[in-house]
Amino acid sequence: GNKNYIAVGTNHNEVQLWDAVAEKRLRSLDGHSARVGALSWNQHWLSSGGRDSQIIQHDVRSRNHIVSTYVGHTQEVCGLKWNDEGSTLASGGNENLLCLWDAAMSHRGNS
Repeated sequence: GNKNYIAVGTNHNEVQLWDAVAEKRLRSLDGHSARVGALSWNQHWLSSGGRDSQIIQHDVRSRNHIVSTYVGHTQEVCGLKWNDEGSTLASGGNENLLCLWDAAMSHRGNS
């Protein structure tokens, strides 16, 4: 992502993208049905995890931003982190599961 951008998960089921230099909200990304508490950047992709137990891959460059959805947790996703190579996403859930997701699974139109 752009180093001037900040992503914020909200209690209103959305992710807000902000320009930190201009102090301006750029857009809101929907898709979750409950609060968003975990975020992780991978270049222009933003992964968000929520209380709805879903992980959503967003392409922040695109109007139709949802690229894919990962379903593997049964409780709130409380942690997300991409590895340095950007090839694997680790997610943690409140049910004490750690899931590893291959970036190759994230293609538009696939779930």
